[in-house]
Amino acid sequence: MKLRLSTDDSPAEASVSDMHKEHLGSAPARSEVADLSPIYEVNRKCIEELVRLSHRSEAAAWPFVASLRDVLSPMTPATELYAARLGILLVDLRFMSRDWWQMQGSACARSRRPTSSRGGWSSATATQLTRLTLVTAWHTLRANSYAACLFGMTRDVADLIGALSLTKIEFLVRQLHRHLRPRWEDQPTIWRHLLLAAQTEDMRSQRALCLRSIRLLAGNTLCAQKSTSPDPSLQRVGSRGASNAVVSDHACTHNPP
Repeated sequence: MKLRLSTDDSPAEASVSDMHKEHLGSAPARSEVADLSPIYEVNRKCIEELVRLSHRSEAAAWPFVASLRDVLSPMTPATELYAARLGILLVDLRFMSRDWWQMQGSACARSRRPTSSRGGWSSATATQLTRLTLVTAWHTLRANSYAACLFGMTRDVADLIGALSLTKIEFLVRQLHRHLRPRWEDQPTIWRHLLLAAQTEDMRSQRALCLRSIRLLAGNTLCAQKSTSPDPSLQRVGSRGASNAVVSDHACTHNPP
């Protein structure tokens, strides 16, 4: 079953809604959907740092930034903010890997670093972004667990992060900041479309990109959830389909002042 992003009351959508009510109760109304402004702030900081790096010689050492230098360099604070309002988190911290997140509480996870040399943010920037990302996720998920789809998280990872203490989050920030990456780092074309849409302030292109991004993110997340869930009942897309549809549609239409 595909995740629907439309708000039309079609039979298929009604079927998903009925299934959701049977398992988890009513889907959240628009007014109950989490505030997206904290996600926008993480995105803005991410884009701001990528733009800053694109103007420096270190950009050549990071293939991701080097491939986007021509569209990153012209960005202004206004277009950075516009791009940041995509509606989904633009950074990733292995949010689809339950096993990796479970491992982070063990001693063997300490001082573990990425083995690849793909380039990336400075340690200070990565630490700041990781702290902002985890605190935003923690607050948002505790207010509305359905917002996990906007972070590209499986339900298992969302539950693990939501259960953390703020003290544990600060510890993890110091241990995990080197693992923070731009989302879709291996698909710079998505970023190119996002940045170009922001520079032209093309609202139609921005919304279309948001829909495509959420579909891609939802598909990846559902595949990751199915591959790690020991309970077949947790693999049913319908169990949260209606609620994810409400949150996803809100992400593509919400436009804060």
